[in-house]
Amino acid sequence: MKCILLLLYLFSNYTLAEDPESMSDRPRQRAVLGINIANQPGAGEPVEGVIVFAVTPGGGADDAGLQVADIIVEINDVSLMAASAREANHRLLDFMVGVSPGDDLKVVYLREGKANEAILTAEKLDPNMIAAPGLPFMRDLERLGRQFGDEFIAPFKYRWRHHGLFAGMELVALTPGLGRYFGTDSGLLVIRAPHNEVLGLRDGDVIRAIGGRSPKNPGHAMRILRSYEPDEEVVFAIRRNQGDRSFTLRLPAAPSVAGPENKPAP
Repeated sequence: MKCILLLLYLFSNYTLAEDPESMSDRPRQRAVLGINIANQPGAGEPVEGVIVFAVTPGGGADDAGLQVADIIVEINDVSLMAASAREANHRLLDFMVGVSPGDDLKVVYLREGKANEAILTAEKLDPNMIAAPGLPFMRDLERLGRQFGDEFIAPFKYRWRHHGLFAGMELVALTPGLGRYFGTDSGLLVIRAPHNEVLGLRDGDVIRAIGGRSPKNPGHAMRILRSYEPDEEVVFAIRRNQGDRSFTLRLPAAPSVAGPENKPAP
């Protein structure tokens, strides 16, 4: 998951693409803002700032009133506007090098296009947050869906019903806003992988093609799968960690390819 989310319970000794010598020169401060930001490919469109991907309950950002999908455009008069989202992320990380727990920071952020200000108190990093196995990925996506609606996440998520190979899998259709996080403009995002390990899918994978066909939505994916006979092989093309890969699956008996159910995102 590290290429899907940068762990930004923002601590100041965290660096990106730096050599060990330069890292050793930095003070090992452990200040946090209490947010996650999304990892981004290097190229991209100009951005107004850093998008808040998740907020730690009870953390500094939460206490200051920041919410998922807010865009931090300035922190202590340092602009985060940049030529790409990745550059904006780097600017924020670089700024955090000089921040200590207890520092009060003036944050300017956009919410639904309107500028707001808040005073955010940096806190000491809780090591348990770093050691925790994984991130609350699906919850973060649902929060983004509530903020961005159709522009970010499709208004319905789909869960494969019943038992079988795809049981428990949840998907959302990738939209342009969400696609920028994953380096692709089409496909189905796996927000919860199937209960079994046969498929090899993981949370955060993007299914780009099934048998050479690009699924437009989870229902379309179901129809593609149902077009195959039992024991036929089907090739899945996916995107994971900013890289493309594929695998071949032999489909079981047709009844185990249960259809998705849709429900409004909370």
